[in-house]
Amino acid sequence: MASVLAFIRTHWISLASGAAMLGFLAFGILGMMSDDVEQAMQKKVSSASQISTLRSTPRNQDWIDAEKQRAAAFEAEYERALAEAHRINKRDVLMSGVFPRAANAAMPFTFNERYHEAMRRLPKDLRGGDLPAAADLQRAQQDIDELLEQEREKEEEGGGSRAAVDPDRVPAQAPPGVPDFARPPSGIRPSTATPAEGKDPKYNAEYRARLDKARSVQVYVSLDAERRSFHVVPMWNDMMSAPAPAEVWFAQMAYWIQKDLVDAIAQLNRSAAERLGSDAVPNVSSLPVKRVVSVSIDGYLTDKGLVAFPRAVGGGSGPAQPPAAMSSSSQGQAPSTLTGRKSDADFDVVQFELNLVVDQRDVLQVMDRITRQNFYQIVDCDYQRVNRIKAQAEGYYYGPDPVVNLHLRVEGYFARKIYAELMPKEIRTLLGMGDAG
Repeated sequence: MASVLAFIRTHWISLASGAAMLGFLAFGILGMMSDDVEQAMQKKVSSASQISTLRSTPRNQDWIDAEKQRAAAFEAEYERALAEAHRINKRDVLMSGVFPRAANAAMPFTFNERYHEAMRRLPKDLRGGDLPAAADLQRAQQDIDELLEQEREKEEEGGGSRAAVDPDRVPAQAPPGVPDFARPPSGIRPSTATPAEGKDPKYNAEYRARLDKARSVQVYVSLDAERRSFHVVPMWNDMMSAPAPAEVWFAQMAYWIQKDLVDAIAQLNRSAAERLGSDAVPNVSSLPVKRVVSVSIDGYLTDKGLVAFPRAVGGGSGPAQPPAAMSSSSQGQAPSTLTGRKSDADFDVVQFELNLVVDQRDVLQVMDRITRQNFYQIVDCDYQRVNRIKAQAEGYYYGPDPVVNLHLRVEGYFARKIYAELMPKEIRTLLGMGDAG
């Protein structure tokens, strides 16, 4: 017993520490077995499991939901933009019931009449006109005769005398600096002006008629077959055969393009006329676009080449040649452009050329207005100074400002989703679309 007590006295600090440690362990074990501790441990185990899962397949649901909302907003905005693009790009046909196939045998003939009526309205939309015709020369000659008669009466009242008049004399040539005009057409009575008066341009019927025309029109534009300003599509080979569906479609497409161009030019000239003020009379001499020389529509650009548009040539009254696009050589070599675009499932690409006489200072405004009119892009541009003396000799008066001959090559884009359902089967085949609607 004494030895035990001696051991305790010697090692009592170690024995007390061990007892305390055992007490702490027992308390800790009992504490960890409580409900709160168990729930806390389970929560940590669950968090550890989630962290392990995210390490292999990381996901942030909030971020995913935000991206889904952003994608949905982008999709909605894209659909709105596409709908607006289709609204802008859409044109109305000249006549319903014709595309893709005529509802009855008479409709192609009726469409042909509507088409030519619409083409004849294009110069009116521009407030344009051609060089003087025979009727214009007759009126000019009548004005000269009336002027001469008034001058005679004044001279007689004043006691003056006039030189003898040769009734067979043709009007004298204009003085230096004034264009040398040709003899008036047959049927125009020669002027009764004296030789001295004949040197004055106001007594020259040709000069007077051309000047009156320049003052009365805003744009020179011609429907004459020999110098036609617009691209006219022939639609029949004889009066007994109805225009083919493909011919009708080419005519409709050509009209859509040229109507867009006419509207663009008319808007530009109208804006310029408004800036002139109410006192000025807008005409060729004061407006940006002075003449539509020609519009030539090449055709559809495709991966296989150019699908050419037919074009009326010559007098236009005789039988027309079969459309080039329906012949075996329809797939011509398409000119390369900086865009490199070809017709595809989204847009059909039509290339055309435009030749205008414009005020040199307004070249960029003309190009800008055309591209704003619809889905058009200028892919080539060139211009040359107009020889004013030569132009006046031909009868064109452009005013005192410098003018240029502007040549543009343009691509037009037509949304296939809009126009495919209107295309005849022959056109769909040429474009590689097949027959399916």
